[in-house]
Amino acid sequence: MLELPADIKPAFKQGGFSIRQTSGTFNSIWSDMSTEKTIIKDSKGSGGIVGIINQKSALVRWTHFLASLINATNERAGFTSRSENSHEEINQTALKRDEEQVHAIVNHLNTPKTDPFDIDAHFSCLINISTCMHATREVKDSLLSAVNEGENMCRKVQIEKI
Repeated sequence: MLELPADIKPAFKQGGFSIRQTSGTFNSIWSDMSTEKTIIKDSKGSGGIVGIINQKSALVRWTHFLASLINATNERAGFTSRSENSHEEINQTALKRDEEQVHAIVNHLNTPKTDPFDIDAHFSCLINISTCMHATREVKDSLLSAVNEGENMCRKVQIEKI
């Protein structure tokens, strides 16, 4: 892997690579999945991390080895690592997204709402108490007549059964 032919290197740098563990077509997997299926699977098998979990020094060595392996793999693949002091939430895209979300919340809170507890301020239609949206005429009629319809059905059942 360290000494790739010159004509292969550009393909790897452009992301045109996958890993095939068995021969055939349409059975390639991405490198992360290959790592999961091999190194991490082996680390959980006999002789791996499972067998040394009670030995703190061996566990620390194994963890450092695995971290070193991942760093070397990423470096060879040309992935740049972030600074240890940076966080993904402080990049410009995330900051802009957060600012837009704050503005959306502030705008929502500042738009006039109907007070669900002030009956005199209500319109003639029903209002959803959580969204302050007005119910359609059909929904209003259905909800307002539900008790009467239920009582009529109950009387009908009582008459039929008695």
